[in-house]
Amino acid sequence: MAAPISPLYEKIPQKNTLHRALEFTIFFLLLSLLAYRLLSLKNNGFAWLIAFLCESWFTFLWVLNLSSKWNPVSYITYPERLLQCYQVDELPPVDMFVTTTDPMLEPPIITVNTVLSLLALDYPANKLSCYVSDDGASRLTFYSLLEASKFAKLWVPFCKKYGIQTRAPFRYFSTELVSSNDNSMEFLQEYRKIKERYEELGQKIEGATLKSMPYELSSAEFVAFSNVERENHPTIIKTRVSGVMTNAPFMRNVDCDMYANNPQIFHHAMCLLLGSKNEQDCSSKWNPVSYKTYPERLLQCYRVDELPPVDMFVTAADPMLEPPIITVNTVLSLLAVDYPANKLSCYVSDDGASPLTFFALLEASKFAKLWVPFCKKYCIQPRAPFRYFSRELLPSHGNSMEFLQEYRKIKEEYEELRRRIEDETLKSISNELSTAEFVAFSNIKRGSHPTIIKVILENKESRSDGLPHLVYVSREKHPKHPHHYKAGAMNVLVRKPLELV
Repeated sequence: MAAPISPLYEKIPQKNTLHRALEFTIFFLLLSLLAYRLLSLKNNGFAWLIAFLCESWFTFLWVLNLSSKWNPVSYITYPERLLQCYQVDELPPVDMFVTTTDPMLEPPIITVNTVLSLLALDYPANKLSCYVSDDGASRLTFYSLLEASKFAKLWVPFCKKYGIQTRAPFRYFSTELVSSNDNSMEFLQEYRKIKERYEELGQKIEGATLKSMPYELSSAEFVAFSNVERENHPTIIKTRVSGVMTNAPFMRNVDCDMYANNPQIFHHAMCLLLGSKNEQDCSSKWNPVSYKTYPERLLQCYRVDELPPVDMFVTAADPMLEPPIITVNTVLSLLAVDYPANKLSCYVSDDGASPLTFFALLEASKFAKLWVPFCKKYCIQPRAPFRYFSRELLPSHGNSMEFLQEYRKIKEEYEELRRRIEDETLKSISNELSTAEFVAFSNIKRGSHPTIIKVILENKESRSDGLPHLVYVSREKHPKHPHHYKAGAMNVLVRKPLELV
């Protein structure tokens, strides 16, 4: 990051002498009213007391509201200075969320214009991610976004090439041409082409809306929408460019009927967010802080045996709503972290006391004896197996026969683990669940059962290169003891881990 040349924004206090005088007058009148009520309280009975309390509460709220308006300020941002202070790759990512719910009340063409205006912002494209949250699970909305994604490949470059200010197509094409571009034949040709494409996009969406079900909706893209109900459907995630979900430090949420009317809106925002030195510099107290860590220096400052122990808690409730294979992947990713195994303990708190969840963890503990060493030997980065095996092999391992053999073996073992868990889920209860390991789960009810604690993995030799402790816990529940529903697993973990950690 380059040294700041000039401030990214200026904060200018606004003069409000008349407004303050008026507020002081109102405050004096309120205090006078309260003093009058208080002094006359003995002579006017209970009704007077109620009035005094209500007016006191009103005065308190009025003062709180006034405090937020007492020192109004305005900000002047300088987006042209942003790249003088930060390189392009140093700018923070931004996630943009567009919310919509009903294509009949909120026409898809409006949502499309909102999305297109956001996609065309003057901000590095690799730093932006746009998510459309459709509460109605409407295939019509998805169809509109599919068509809009094709139009965006023309619209976004056009906007950036000619510096278009209004980047919502419906708004831009409803105004006259900018005079500075009138004499450019190249611009006029592209303008007409883009306008024709936008009109075609509008006609497609309108046609799909009238037919309620366009022919394209029978293709593979829409399989996830088949037989779904508006208020009863699974999660649907569709990515058009990348399957990676971002986790940007900044988020912008807009409704589907809004659009960005300033293509440099994020540059202005970053001037405030990155240019403030402390929370008081920004009236809304936005003060993002990023930390750069140096884990490679940790063992230069501390010996391995001096590192503090860490307890990891994984919570689960219902194996029907939270499939055990998801819990298993969470646990396996934690067991495989690059931290001394004798300093780690993983506790799975199962609120449903499900033998199915316990069975899945037992099977996962066997797989962990292969997965954890494999991850650490080859420095695997995504350590949740389902995520790792859904990706292509890293190029650095492509020429290693040893790696490829181990990779295939581990993948086969994971597929076998997944099949066993899925089979048990379908059968609900298997022969294995009648063994000694599952005696504690016999004849228990979901809302009434004793505490169950099962040590699945135990690092008895306290080896830093072994496997962490893995403990299954289900808290006691009884209809006559409501406190058990609030205490969680912690009321049993304060005793048992003393023997392990």
